[in-house]
Amino acid sequence: MITPEIEREHVRMFCSDISGGNLPRILQLAPHPKASLHRCVQNVETIVSIYGGKSIAGWHISEWPGLYLEARSHDVWESPEGKIIDPTPTSMRFLATAFVEDHRVKELNEHTSHIKILVDDDLVYDFIGEGDLLNNEFSRTGVFPLHRQHRIKELLKKMIRKYGEEPFDS
Repeated sequence: MITPEIEREHVRMFCSDISGGNLPRILQLAPHPKASLHRCVQNVETIVSIYGGKSIAGWHISEWPGLYLEARSHDVWESPEGKIIDPTPTSMRFLATAFVEDHRVKELNEHTSHIKILVDDDLVYDFIGEGDLLNNEFSRTGVFPLHRQHRIKELLKKMIRKYGEEPFDS
């Protein structure tokens, strides 16, 4: 997955559709030493308690070009000076964060996501569907089931054989 080019029309439309009309922006990714992997809400709360500022809710946008766009619920930090930063470390190799603000995210489940599939391919539909099942089970139980992880790895291998290696920011 890569940080998408936010000027591209399909990215702007996707962001506008999921956020009630807001457009994406690129934020500095600056993992804070006290921040935990994938725990954006808790990370931002900690940083606000130390430095002040506020939390901004919205969506982290990523893309596998030509296959799909993904938006994951995400919080970022606005410093007292008004600078907006993403302090949460990620296991992906993002160099920056494509973010679209959406205050409605606070009313949703913490692990909510949106997907826009860009290609008509059963393999991609299966991969996305299996990922949804994995995330739903994690939201319910706090555990990523091994059988789902194995299935996703199988599908990812097939996608790589068909479409080439999954791209990363470089």
